[in-house]
Amino acid sequence: MRPTSDRSGNTSGLARVHLVSASHVFVLCQELATGLLNVPVHKGETMMNTTFKLVLTTVTVASLSLLAAPSAVMADDVPDALSVEWQGKKPCEKLFEDAQVRVARCTFPPGAVHACHSHPSSLTYVLSGGKVQVQDEKGTRKIDVATGAFVDAPPTPWHEFTNIGETMVQVLLVEKKYQAASPLSQSVCPKN
Repeated sequence: MRPTSDRSGNTSGLARVHLVSASHVFVLCQELATGLLNVPVHKGETMMNTTFKLVLTTVTVASLSLLAAPSAVMADDVPDALSVEWQGKKPCEKLFEDAQVRVARCTFPPGAVHACHSHPSSLTYVLSGGKVQVQDEKGTRKIDVATGAFVDAPPTPWHEFTNIGETMVQVLLVEKKYQAASPLSQSVCPKN
């Protein structure tokens, strides 16, 4: 058996192939078909059995990488309200969640920023009001939020919320998971 060289220049008895995308899988299948890979045949196996196992393994790995691809894309999406932190703390505490809704209590001391995040359609009840600033695709605006106020909001692809007042702002948030916001890249978020 002669040593082979992989794409990074390393040599070994077996070629090391790193599958990254469907195009890499295609190239690997072409190399198998044309015999460019020097794959040893183990005792008791035919070259056909070895090639079949390699092709089966390649197809399996390619299928798994395609399943993982959507999560890699979503990693750059605007995060949900319960995922973001401010000064190492998450301002929203999940109180309940099922397949349809998620209920959270969000608490913002003066100066707190609820960094860029998204919401599905939601109901918000203000437990303790104050002066806030909201930034979203419509711009930046200051709002006096009254205790006892109620908001029925459509899905919010992104916004950032800052308590600019001198009082604690606290809301009860009920997110309707069945009415999700369209995912957007974090590139839409303000650069702080």
